[in-house]
Amino acid sequence: MIQEKDLTEKQSNYLQSMEETVIKTTRLNKALLLLTKIDNEQFIDRANIEITGFVKKLLQQAKYKVDFKEIELETNYEDFTISANVILIEILLNNLINNALRYSPSKSRIEVNVAPESIEIKNEGAPLPFSEDRLFQRFQKGSHSGVSIGNGLGLAIVKKICDTCNYTIGYNYLNDQHCFTVKFRFE
Repeated sequence: MIQEKDLTEKQSNYLQSMEETVIKTTRLNKALLLLTKIDNEQFIDRANIEITGFVKKLLQQAKYKVDFKEIELETNYEDFTISANVILIEILLNNLINNALRYSPSKSRIEVNVAPESIEIKNEGAPLPFSEDRLFQRFQKGSHSGVSIGNGLGLAIVKKICDTCNYTIGYNYLNDQHCFTVKFRFE
């Protein structure tokens, strides 16, 4: 129907709204399925992952967003390797990086520090619109310019991965900066 030539503006807007709803519902469904798979321990395969290289790859994939928002990206790397499930580590780090990009104002700064046994991601931004103790709960969403964004599951997934892998996730807000720190466990 969207490709029809004789659509009125009202019909076109209605179809576009429906399409956006389907996309949001699909994302929500995928996130909930991921949480269920993590709960059911379906990510058991492990590999040695060199964290610095992994983070560099994810930041390169996010370069368009960094450039678009004119973000100053500061990185500090100290190499280390962990044995973990590649998919879970990619989701964990990707969610944290995307969260920093999503909630950082244009022309701000994001700092990524990879140190032995941990990663720290800091981004400038307004304080949380809810209590800090609810940050990692499901369906906690922030807003940007008054518009609610995301599905509120990204940080819940990060927390679930950390809990499942016996990593610790920490958060603090100081000097207008959000700071997330993941400390990895080594076997």
